[in-house]
Amino acid sequence: MTKYVKQILLIVSLTNIPALLIWPSNLMIAIGWFMGMLASSINFTWLSISIKGNVEGIDKDLGSKSFGGFYLRFLFIAVYSVIVIKFVKPNILAFGAGLLSAQIAIFIHYLLSLISNAKKKANVD
Repeated sequence: MTKYVKQILLIVSLTNIPALLIWPSNLMIAIGWFMGMLASSINFTWLSISIKGNVEGIDKDLGSKSFGGFYLRFLFIAVYSVIVIKFVKPNILAFGAGLLSAQIAIFIHYLLSLISNAKKKANVD
């Protein structure tokens, strides 16, 4: 796993702090966030592994593998979501927000890198 993937997963795990804080007052919102965040983390990790495999091994069947992996990941998310919503019954909005936690973490990472680079550039000038 690359340093970037580890940083994103760390940020995703840190987004659980607000869910832990609201756990006593609204259990279903916290569970929705955790369940969505879990699927988002698995999906992001799976994507990074498949991209690494595609970049490292040039294969003549690479297009079909990428295409199949794409749909397999989203099939996983769809089946996981149906199971969670049917049996766990979390707060749907919190679950959806949890599913977006990796994308939120990528955005936060990008903003932090912009700020860090701006500070470094300001110190150099």
